[in-house]
Amino acid sequence: MYYVYLRRRIAVAALLFIAFIPVAKVVFQDPPARCNHALHVVTSGETIWSIAHANCTSGILTAIDQLVDQYGTFIDIGDRIQLP
Repeated sequence: MYYVYLRRRIAVAALLFIAFIPVAKVVFQDPPARCNHALHVVTSGETIWSIAHANCTSGILTAIDQLVDQYGTFIDIGDRIQLP
């Protein structure tokens, strides 16, 4: 009898956990990037982070992720980067 009760509690806990996953994705999602959509030419000493920080007002981490996905982690002087 105890095992039936224990299995039922485990099943309910597993279902609650599975139902919580989509809610957690929405709640803990990074805000969208709000940037000036400018075409930026890379100068000496700039990084993806510094470019996103200077040209975006919110969602900087989202903008960095988008820029790294599009241009990679290494940028050179003279590269043209289109901000999101």
